[in-house]
Amino acid sequence: MSAASVVCFFMAVLHIKPSSSDYDSGVYWCESRNGSASNSISITVVPGGAVILQSPVLPVMEGHDVSLQCKTEDSSELPADFYKDGSLIGTEPTGHMTIHHVTKSDEGVYKCHISSRGESPPGWIYVTEKPITTPGPPSSDFTAFSTFYYVTLPVLVLVLFLLSLGLLDHWRKKSRDADPAAVCPARTPEDVSYGQIVIRPNRSRELPPEPEVIYSSLR
Repeated sequence: MSAASVVCFFMAVLHIKPSSSDYDSGVYWCESRNGSASNSISITVVPGGAVILQSPVLPVMEGHDVSLQCKTEDSSELPADFYKDGSLIGTEPTGHMTIHHVTKSDEGVYKCHISSRGESPPGWIYVTEKPITTPGPPSSDFTAFSTFYYVTLPVLVLVLFLLSLGLLDHWRKKSRDADPAAVCPARTPEDVSYGQIVIRPNRSRELPPEPEVIYSSLR
């Protein structure tokens, strides 16, 4: 049975016994009885003493960090050069590199090289897109609170304000009807105006005497 056709059952655990050949190198995945398949992983078997690049075998989600470790069987802290798609991306003195906040552009084939030890087999790093989460509908409690806060409460405040104005106006009218002084308030000295009236005795005018009138009769 080839490595690419291994089917996992029960607990989906597959044990590969140590081997001195590269027969077990290949791509592995699991399939369920209903035909569903898992993500595939690549396993490379190298001879003892060779350079190994430890990288994630499962797809990495966007935004996460990825750690790469270049090592040999007898040492794990040697200076190493790291390559992506055949291009040098950096040299680390301890053979450890971290790629922060990976994106789809970080997806590709990686390998490393240790001087005087050799080069590691290539390994794929897969990056999956971060799922877009859409906010769900607001809960009924939040909707009820929003309705009360933005609609009902302002209406209640307005009604109470108008009711207070009506009661205040009614109280003022009632107070004026019960207190006559409120209708005709007492005048203060500052409100009184004074004037001087002079009364003189009446002097009759002397008219000139009328001329004497002579009457005669005509026949």
